[in-house]
Amino acid sequence: MKNIQVIDGAVNSVYDIFSATDDEFSLIFPDGQDIAFIDEVYSRGNSRELDRAFENIWKRRIAKRDAMGIHGLLFL
Repeated sequence: MKNIQVIDGAVNSVYDIFSATDDEFSLIFPDGQDIAFIDEVYSRGNSRELDRAFENIWKRRIAKRDAMGIHGLLFL
């Protein structure tokens, strides 16, 4: 599992961290990348597959104090 910190443009954003399987992580961050922008992720991937991956990822929020590192940053 790898941890993704999500950065969104909301004024009250909390920059949550979510856990992703290796396969889910590779869909979002291909070729060793560790920074992604949501529009670019969807432009290069299969939207149904990405929707399923994100649906699962959003269920795996991790408290910051429990996160053992951040492997990628996702800008919404």
